Amino acid sequence: GWLVEACQHAGDRALMRRHAAQLMQRARLQDTHGLAQGCRALARDAQGRGRPERAAHYLRVAECAAAASGSAREVAVNQLARAGLAQAGGERGTARSQAAQAQSMFERMGMAWHATQAQALQAG
Repeated sequence: GWLVEACQHAGDRALMRRHAAQLMQRARLQDTHGLAQGCRALARDAQGRGRPERAAHYLRVAECAAAASGSAREVAVNQLARAGLAQAGGERGTARSQAAQAQSMFERMGMAWHATQAQALQAG
């Protein structure tokens, strides 16, 4: 997941896709560690390339991984990612609503840095 995200941020799509393929292969073998994180990066990449349907697909996979793991943190980070995708798609009202929900989740978990990120998304 970290490698997919790092390559996405660096703009190295070829390496990102290679790491994503390895991530998906491991997930098929029931090793889902990092799957949600990698799928969020793939969703951001797809959104950035004007493919909102692919972005939605990858975010659904991230949400399934978070639900399967029972991780409240992953659920909240996915919510924040959904807000970011909505904002990138010009859906400002949806983005604010999604970010507010994420902020509330992060505050309940005592995750101040993440809550601040959600608050910034609401403002911007």
